[in-house]
Amino acid sequence: MIIVITDAKSLTKTVEDIRGQAVNTSEIAKFYSELFSKHIESIPASTIIWKVIKTTGDGLLITAAPKPGEDERFFRDWLGIMFKIYEGFQHPQIRIAAHYCDETNLIVELKLTRTAQKNGYVQNLKEFSSNLRQDIFGPEVNLAFRIAQMVSEKVFILTDQLIRKIISPDKLVKVEAKEEFQMNGLVFGPPVPITSLKGITHVGFSTNVNNATHPIWVWEVTRQN
Repeated sequence: MIIVITDAKSLTKTVEDIRGQAVNTSEIAKFYSELFSKHIESIPASTIIWKVIKTTGDGLLITAAPKPGEDERFFRDWLGIMFKIYEGFQHPQIRIAAHYCDETNLIVELKLTRTAQKNGYVQNLKEFSSNLRQDIFGPEVNLAFRIAQMVSEKVFILTDQLIRKIISPDKLVKVEAKEEFQMNGLVFGPPVPITSLKGITHVGFSTNVNNATHPIWVWEVTRQN
């Protein structure tokens, strides 16, 4: 599954401009409504199962998974569609961060509901369950959000885990060497090791595998000139 986080750029200034020009504050709500609509309308029907999980203030948390029998073309189809969405946002511009994870590493509504019921945390279980029906939790979601929050400019970034799913076999040498490469009219990298993020120390991202530490590598994707 691919976890996608979108975030609109420089909205603080945009909102201040609206406040300065608008007769009433309903103009701000109208702006955000149009922004949300643009996000939703930009996601096409395709060979991909898209799910809008939640809004994130200025953007969306979206998941993408292949339809049955479409696994082979899924990752490249996703990249083409998502990069087109990214380029389509001009005002406001947006940031996109995406990460790949196995679905078994995600905690979904059913598990959370059972836990809450067992511990007596909710009185209206039906309402609680409904609110969580599409939500996802877990370390992979947390990591995706942290990476998305580390940038402030318009940018399209992918984690190393996702890059390895997207590339053709002949590009693996470049990925292993952490070198820039080109594919399908796009330029990937060179990647940046993230070492100043919550949960990431100066020696890398802490893992539970033999107490080893590994950096999180993030690749920026741009259009080839």
